[in-house]
Amino acid sequence: MPEPLRTCLACRESAPREDLLRLVASPGGQLTVDLKGRLPGRGVWVHDSLACVQELERRKGAISRGLKQPLLPSEPLRVLILDALHRQVLDGISLSAAAGRLVVGQERLAKALDRGEVAAIALAKDAAPRTVEGLREHAPPHVIFVTLEVGKDELGARLGRGLFAAVGVIRTDATRSLLRQLRRIGNLG
Repeated sequence: MPEPLRTCLACRESAPREDLLRLVASPGGQLTVDLKGRLPGRGVWVHDSLACVQELERRKGAISRGLKQPLLPSEPLRVLILDALHRQVLDGISLSAAAGRLVVGQERLAKALDRGEVAAIALAKDAAPRTVEGLREHAPPHVIFVTLEVGKDELGARLGRGLFAAVGVIRTDATRSLLRQLRRIGNLG
């Protein structure tokens, strides 16, 4: 059975749901990012690319017209989306840590990168440039590097441990959603 397609409000191209973000409005008119695509009500879709998000920001009223509902003023669309993605990623890191699907510690992470086990690396915003460079040296080209809006202390707290500058995510069924959200953050810069 073919995957359902949706049309991006910005570029008008059709794509699978996984490649798009859904936006909905609350009954009060507050714009919400529906990362799971399951919230009730009319929704509009946008590619998880910087170009499409910027196009919707430029075209004032396009989202409101697409939702057929007036919207309350809110943060810029890119900020709204990135905030939702960061919350989802931090929750995903906590769950993946509990499931044992993350690699932490610079030495262990470098070895896992050399073995090709890591699909993405989530970095704390205060990670040392030397640490990031060292990890990039070990990483194959397909590994996604994403800097999160949290420091080493909060990243470590999500792991239930001390300070951590980087976390490697292993590709499994359990981490599919986390990897998708990290890719989306990377796409939106």
